[in-house]
Amino acid sequence: MAHFEKGSLTVSDVLALSELASPATLHCRLKELRNWEFVEIVPGDANRFKFLKPSALANDYFNAVDRCLKKAAQTV
Repeated sequence: MAHFEKGSLTVSDVLALSELASPATLHCRLKELRNWEFVEIVPGDANRFKFLKPSALANDYFNAVDRCLKKAAQTV
């Protein structure tokens, strides 16, 4: 959601979310998302920052979930 609200989210932004988990845990989860090809890491200017971007696979997944939720809401 942050990607669509802010336009860009850095690795540092994610690691600062201490209310979710420790930085080590967040780093591990980012690594898993990257291995599953759900997140792309894009270097910023002069490699000072690394930005996170949802991959096409992640977008396809969330679009499929959206369709399923809409279909389920129609049957209720």
